[in-house]
Amino acid sequence: MNILGVETSCDEAGLALIDVQGRLIAEKLASHAEICEQHGGVLPEVVAREHMRILPGLFTTFLKDNALSCEDIHAVAVTSGPGLISSLLVGCGFARGLSRSLGCPLYGINHLQAHVLVARMGQEVEYPFLALLVSGGHTALYRVEAPDILRTLGQTYDDALGEAFDKVARLLGIPYPGGARLEALALKGERTIDFPKPLINRDNMDFSFSGLKASVARYVEKTTIMDDKKKADIAHSFQESVADVVASKISVALDHHDDVRCVVLTGGVAANMRLREAIKGILPSHMPFVAPPVRLCTDNGVMVAWAAHELRHSKIVQKGYDVIARPNMSL
Repeated sequence: MNILGVETSCDEAGLALIDVQGRLIAEKLASHAEICEQHGGVLPEVVAREHMRILPGLFTTFLKDNALSCEDIHAVAVTSGPGLISSLLVGCGFARGLSRSLGCPLYGINHLQAHVLVARMGQEVEYPFLALLVSGGHTALYRVEAPDILRTLGQTYDDALGEAFDKVARLLGIPYPGGARLEALALKGERTIDFPKPLINRDNMDFSFSGLKASVARYVEKTTIMDDKKKADIAHSFQESVADVVASKISVALDHHDDVRCVVLTGGVAANMRLREAIKGILPSHMPFVAPPVRLCTDNGVMVAWAAHELRHSKIVQKGYDVIARPNMSL
């Protein structure tokens, strides 16, 4: 059974097809980053209109470029939540129509679950494992015991980590999306500023980034000479504070869950190499560290198709033609 994955939870439209063995047949991704940059961030109604405009053509091109036909699609999986309601409605509507026209099963997939499970694609990750999901909208630490059993150990009290990166980038005059550009700038700087490390001394697995972001804002406001070197030092110091906090929370989680077999970093911010390095640096020598390829860290259709494959293989996934958009969907 080939499964088509459809992803439109935010500002990216993704399609991917995997086969019954979980091997990737084809993928295509369209990002609306340029449009979002013009507006300084994601405007839900704008990206939803873009999804509506491009999705039919994206699907046609997806088939043509990979010498595929509709007969090669045996099931459709779509992100049904969480996410922006307007974007989810477009993807769910497209997936429902496609599955009905093809007479094939339709699977509703949890966006967060897909981000976590894609780490198992193409590499061995044994259960139970720890998964830190860091993205523009989510920051949470999970104990993953099975494809459908993700126990929340901790989460952010306020800003998601990706949101904090983007806001600090904006303070430094870096346009949206700022996370990757901020990381590149940090490579040119040094840790000359002692920014706070929120909750680092708490014996819990929760996060908070609004205070750190506010501290950066106050520092920028008081700085009279904001040259390139100063900006790089701010970016570097901010990123190092984040890395210290993330590594500390992983250490706490390992102390409380010494039976886990692997640590996974996933989500859009998992593309950050400094965070990967920080986590690997505190792991015991016997503990594997896994992160998806960078292209699979951000939202994409591959993770949706893979999640459906995993859940179907475990005989867990529910199928039906009534999959609806659920913007506040929980695990």
